[in-house]
Amino acid sequence: MRWWLALILSVFLITSFSSTYAAWNVEVPPASEGFEESFNASMPDPFEPLNKFFFNVNDKLYYWVLRPAAKGYGKVVPKPVRRSIDNFFYNLFTPVRLINELLQFKFKKLAKDFARFLANTTIGIGGLFDPAAKWFNLPRENEDLGQTLGVYGIGHIAYIDWPLLGPSSVRDTAGEIGDSFLDPIFYMVTTWTYIAIEAVYEFNKFSLNPDQYDEIKQEAFDPYISLRNIYFQYREEQVRE
Repeated sequence: MRWWLALILSVFLITSFSSTYAAWNVEVPPASEGFEESFNASMPDPFEPLNKFFFNVNDKLYYWVLRPAAKGYGKVVPKPVRRSIDNFFYNLFTPVRLINELLQFKFKKLAKDFARFLANTTIGIGGLFDPAAKWFNLPRENEDLGQTLGVYGIGHIAYIDWPLLGPSSVRDTAGEIGDSFLDPIFYMVTTWTYIAIEAVYEFNKFSLNPDQYDEIKQEAFDPYISLRNIYFQYREEQVRE
């Protein structure tokens, strides 16, 4: 029965906020660190006409719905509270990162991430605060199943600009769904509760920097190509790290 619920989850993931790679919340370093628009990406894009259509849909949703909602949420909930919510959820999803670090044989990262989890769960009051980074020089790590598949030589196969979710690929979409199965929380709550947890986490994270997509777009000659290239290069850097 749980596999049928997982199928529902995978469908819902395509129509909700619950993705780290939403177009308006792509976590990329600034252009000064080497993410130039002129980067000649080799991301295969056989669905480009359809992707561009959904890119334009997502663009309208960003300006008309998501950014106004995030800014309204930001006015009601102070930034320190939103930061603590982000810390809590990041800490909560630690097991997924630990499993992927193990699968990638990144034992040093695994040890640091586990130490972060212990410090923030105890001293950080259940993960609400981040003493691991502030006091122990243990920054956040970001490992997921999409990266793990990349480490094992599996390419992106094809670029996908999902409705609402934004930039991804066949590989990373499979990884996003697979990460749910690696998360112990998925087996402790109902599927819809898990979806709600993911959605709250992603929307709260988006509210911490709701203008990032707009900044990328304003600097881009062709926003679609620029975002696709940034996404590709960012994911390749994560695999190599």
